[in-house]
Amino acid sequence: MQLSQWLSGVISIAPLFVLLPLGLSWVLYGRLDKPLRWLSWLMVVSAVTALIAHLLWKEKINNLPILHVYTNLEFLMLSLYFYWRLKPMLSPRVLILIILFFFGYSLVNSFFFQHIYENNSNARALESILLIFFSLLLFYKFIREARIVRLEQTPEFWINSAVLLYFSGSFFLFVFSNYVVNMKREWATVFWGVHAIFYVIYLLLISIGLWKVRRNTEYIS
Repeated sequence: MQLSQWLSGVISIAPLFVLLPLGLSWVLYGRLDKPLRWLSWLMVVSAVTALIAHLLWKEKINNLPILHVYTNLEFLMLSLYFYWRLKPMLSPRVLILIILFFFGYSLVNSFFFQHIYENNSNARALESILLIFFSLLLFYKFIREARIVRLEQTPEFWINSAVLLYFSGSFFLFVFSNYVVNMKREWATVFWGVHAIFYVIYLLLISIGLWKVRRNTEYIS
């Protein structure tokens, strides 16, 4: 099987992996603390977005406007997750300013630079930078406080690793995503296939993090 064919298969099934963290989050929902509940709702939004995007694609309708909306919701929910995890390092005022700045940038980008029927690569790239910053800040907090003996046994470690890996790995993919339309089909498949692999790893790491909640009473609401 050629690489492009294999990656095409990965692209097709990647959205289905959201069902794993979605199922875990709702089975464990009553035991989750507030940050993890925000993450659970993000999984719901991700699943609904993937379904709507697929249905629009099947009807040959441009589904990129859905991505513009999803980018803002994803950033909002992950920012709230990090806010609770980073307290008191990240003040509410700073968080609100960052969210408002991102929303303003995203809206201006959608209306004046990359319209809703075009991939919002500028907003996705900025989102990646901000979330990478949050995840690095959280790892710094782990090191500074040194209160967790076995970090790998905590949901925080796996979820933070998921965010850092996915948005770091996808940053340049987001930046150059609008150039994919001019690529040969095989190269475009490789491009989006790599992104799909990062996305699958992201969802699997989040799932591991949620699974760790079962034996970690610190994260029970």
